[in-house]
Amino acid sequence: KANIQLKASNLRIENLDTAGDPLSLLQPILNDPVALNSTASFGIASEPLRISVRMLIALLGDDDMQLRNEVDISLDLNSATVILATLLRVSEESFLTFPLRDVFNLNCWLATIETPTLDSRGVRIAGSEPSAALTNLAVAIARVGLNITCVTCTSPEIEDLAVLLSSPEGIDDATEAANMVLNYVTTLLGGEFLQVKIDRMLNDAAQKCPHSESYYENPVEAKYAPFESPDGKDDSIAFLVTIAIVMVCLALASVILTSVIKRIVNRRNQAWLKTLPRSEILSLHREQAEEAKQNARTQSMFTSTEIPVYTRYLVPVVLVVNIGFFLSGHLSLGASVNIEAQFAGEAFTVSNFFDFSMARSTVDIWNAGGKELAILILIFSGIWPYMKQLITL
Repeated sequence: KANIQLKASNLRIENLDTAGDPLSLLQPILNDPVALNSTASFGIASEPLRISVRMLIALLGDDDMQLRNEVDISLDLNSATVILATLLRVSEESFLTFPLRDVFNLNCWLATIETPTLDSRGVRIAGSEPSAALTNLAVAIARVGLNITCVTCTSPEIEDLAVLLSSPEGIDDATEAANMVLNYVTTLLGGEFLQVKIDRMLNDAAQKCPHSESYYENPVEAKYAPFESPDGKDDSIAFLVTIAIVMVCLALASVILTSVIKRIVNRRNQAWLKTLPRSEILSLHREQAEEAKQNARTQSMFTSTEIPVYTRYLVPVVLVVNIGFFLSGHLSLGASVNIEAQFAGEAFTVSNFFDFSMARSTVDIWNAGGKELAILILIFSGIWPYMKQLITL
């Protein structure tokens, strides 16, 4: 086991004054009265927009695992462009009668926007148009420089890593990775999660604005019904109940199938005997009587003196040992995953990161929703091997 420490401190943003062309804020769009477009560029002068932070990365375990690196990481953004398109349905009367005393109150500005109709979960009713929305968000960076300065480091190759990241190839890779991450983040921000937050803020804004008719000095925070989520309870008891039900069903099916087959065979045998002459029927009776006498005279393989003693006793022992092997394989540890990694020239190992066995994996599959697969594994890998050994025994 190991103790992992991640700490960020001393976050700084520098050179915000490098904003420049193209720069436009809340620019209206032709033929679309409720849409506004904003564009801003940073790091277009000689100094890039710089974001820096001090990071502590530590992995502390036994004597062989004492990794601790405290570094200053700075991100230089050259020609970073942000394009933001928004939809705002502002009430004309509320905007024109807006008092100057509340000009710095964000809730009052939000109260000028039409309030959406929400359901019990705080989600806008289906079919209704949004009154405020983020319709488009795009961020692009022309060049990203990543710099790392070691403060206190145990890894010997931190400096080599810093040189590698500062190389032209490292800058190109960092720029590509940064744009990929930004595209993913902007996609998430344009989804339903952010829209629900915006709708709830608009719904609560009027109660927090002093000049609004709906203002409350001590507003009550709106409570919404929770979203439905899968039941996360432990299904171990249900899994055991299912095992019992499956075993009972298999036993009943075997009894019913055996009874049906015997009945069908008996009826066919009776019908066949009616077609035979009396002499052949008597001959069959004599053969059956002779077989019964022979069965009475013979012994089972375990008690038969014709079979060597070591064979008679060795076979049951082998079958019992085989059942023990099955139990050991099903209940004991099947495999263990160890992590062996190297960070900046410093190697470390995390033993027993993940352990699994057949029984545990089957329960995990059941809890994850794969009930059909868990039942198949139970029948053909858990029940059938023991039934086969017991039948042979």
